[in-house]
Amino acid sequence: PRTSQVTMAPHPLDLNGKNVFITGGSGFLGFSLAKSIAKEWPQAKVTLYDIAKPAEALPEGVEFLKGDVTDGMETNAA
Repeated sequence: PRTSQVTMAPHPLDLNGKNVFITGGSGFLGFSLAKSIAKEWPQAKVTLYDIAKPAEALPEGVEFLKGDVTDGMETNAA
């Protein structure tokens, strides 16, 4: 019987060593994205930016920054 071997292509996006800024990071989508990025690229610096802190504990490599995207000056300073 023949056996096949699956070879995964390298991911086209490498976020290791990059800064990732996620607005709305306390919501379901933003927080899920942050967890996935932190797991896939542990050397990425992930910042969640939102008006409320996430309900769940922050994963390793993820930080929270409180702010409101509707305040342009505050967001630019972040």
